[in-house]
Amino acid sequence: MFYFNLLPKTQKSKGRTPKLVFVGGMSDNFESDEIQALNLPVNNFFLNTARTKDWVEITQMRVDKDTFSYLQNLGLKPGTAAEIISQTASGSVVVRLNRQQIGLGADIARRLIVTFTNKQDNEN
Repeated sequence: MFYFNLLPKTQKSKGRTPKLVFVGGMSDNFESDEIQALNLPVNNFFLNTARTKDWVEITQMRVDKDTFSYLQNLGLKPGTAAEIISQTASGSVVVRLNRQQIGLGADIARRLIVTFTNKQDNEN
């Protein structure tokens, strides 16, 4: 797994929360075909298939322990609502969560299971 905090160096040293964090490069034994073959609950889908401006709530995270801990420290965990800010054809997404934008590579976004929500309780 790798991540980037995208702020000028002067802002990083002030202890501010990054405006954009990108997380990607996850490798584990969970193959793409296995993920796609999961029987998801009704109205649940993979984050990498969400569309811009959708509000989603994370219901499951099919990631390894280290990635789960890292995402949880960023505020992404089951029960969290986030807005989809952008998405790519390959499945990478950027979500807005508590005034922070978090970019997720397709390899991680396809492991997060979400549902649509009306919760917009994050401060944006």
